[in-house]
Amino acid sequence: LAGKLAPALEQVSVLHQQRAVHRPRSGRHSARVMQVDVVDGVATVADTGHLAELLVGGVGRGKAYGCALLTVAPIR
Repeated sequence: LAGKLAPALEQVSVLHQQRAVHRPRSGRHSARVMQVDVVDGVATVADTGHLAELLVGGVGRGKAYGCALLTVAPIR
């Protein structure tokens, strides 16, 4: 994960990860199995320009399904 987020973020620390696998209902041979990971973590912003690109472009293959997207919030 840290490799996908570099050089935008550094000191990446994963706090929680949850994985769900969604399988097609029987009879739908054209549907694909989709794996969804939800990851919570903490990192330091190293490059705001690259971070903006990640926020717009996502980090994985599931963007068409609303996955592989990032949500960023400051620590309070």
